[in-house]
Amino acid sequence: INELIDLCGNDDPQKAAQDNANSLRAMFGESVVQNAVYPAKNQYEVDEFNRAFFGVDREMQSLRASYQQQQQQHQRPLSTRERHQQQSLVVIKPNAAQTYGDAIRAHLIGQKFEIVQQKVFNLNAFVYSNMIFDVDENFRQRSIEYMASGAVIALIVQKQNVYAELQKVVGDRDPEIAAQQQPESIRANYGEDVVKNAVEFAVDYATFKRNIPTFFFDAVNMETDNENDDDDDDGRDEAEERHVIPTDDELMPLSGNSSGSQDADETIVAAPEGHAIVIIKPHVSSFQIETIQDMFADHNIEIKRQKPINMPFESLKEVLSLEYHDESLVQLMAKDLASDEILVWLVRSREASADIFAVLSQLVPFIRQKFGINQVRDAIHVTTTRDNFLAVADEFFFAFGGVRSRSSPPAKTPVVNYRMVPSKSTHLAAGTISNEQFFEHAENIANDNNNDGNG
Repeated sequence: INELIDLCGNDDPQKAAQDNANSLRAMFGESVVQNAVYPAKNQYEVDEFNRAFFGVDREMQSLRASYQQQQQQHQRPLSTRERHQQQSLVVIKPNAAQTYGDAIRAHLIGQKFEIVQQKVFNLNAFVYSNMIFDVDENFRQRSIEYMASGAVIALIVQKQNVYAELQKVVGDRDPEIAAQQQPESIRANYGEDVVKNAVEFAVDYATFKRNIPTFFFDAVNMETDNENDDDDDDGRDEAEERHVIPTDDELMPLSGNSSGSQDADETIVAAPEGHAIVIIKPHVSSFQIETIQDMFADHNIEIKRQKPINMPFESLKEVLSLEYHDESLVQLMAKDLASDEILVWLVRSREASADIFAVLSQLVPFIRQKFGINQVRDAIHVTTTRDNFLAVADEFFFAFGGVRSRSSPPAKTPVVNYRMVPSKSTHLAAGTISNEQFFEHAENIANDNNNDGNG
């Protein structure tokens, strides 16, 4: 309670700004009366608010929690498949997302739905046309065009009996009917008409499984169960299986000795020919990514490794400046890429004689035309020359074994996205170091440890 009060700040937004400029009232309050939020200030208020707003009695809640805990002790843990069958997809439509996004999320949480993941998207009509909507065919095209007209908020929600519960909480597609039959529902309160009806949601598990990869790429392989049930394997979509690519951590280095006994001179190996780096930009949906994978396959381009990563703004500027000379464009692109997770591919041509950069130069403009939004959010970034590939490959795929040869100049881009666990003997300050410095430092540590008899 005290932490929440501190987060909200002083009742007067002006005083709140003096005390803590990052408090909620300092940022969003207008006056002592219109000061954005009111936190419950003691346990009595918490109980009163729970009873008034949610019909929750603290004593009954405690008894119910105790009973549920006893029940859970006699239940086996849910399998991955069973857990996913208790999840559904909710998409808050453009007008509602802009005006009532927080209210709708609060509405779901108040009805005991857990929000597992959430993201904001701007997708085009082509993407939505490949989704399943529980909508009359007469309104389908209008619904698709409306969804593509602005930003939406996608949520994965979880609750027991999730699909039946969502039907009750969301209400009828027509807000007028919902107002009569389910006056407390989301569409009754936030919908405008049959098309602008606040939210879409997956009405069953099959719809959820079909639609979820469009918004949440990391959920594409959700059918893979920890228990490896035969039924799960049989039910996996052929398309999903085709697009499973090993991550960098799952693969051995493409070249060089992978054992820990190699000496320092063998750590940096000559770069293999015919490789390039491809960056899929944040706005590209998982459905579009699958389409790009198909296009690569049609052009005999093989995706050897992939890695979803977050990179800092300055590092992205270095990477982009190798390909672009317009500094303002580089700034805008780097800002966009740093705003969310990016997907990086290490690709090569299946044809030994083919020039990977020439093939990409023909394919990339078509991909940008199909999936790009503007010059900054143009769907895909690629290395266009071997030198540029050599300069950035290690930055994205550290386990690549050092694609740069010893004779090559140090990479312009700083090493990023590696984790180092501090030990008692060695601490590295946060900052940027070149690959050469890193390997030299690591070699010195290894030699010191060997001399000390610590292996």
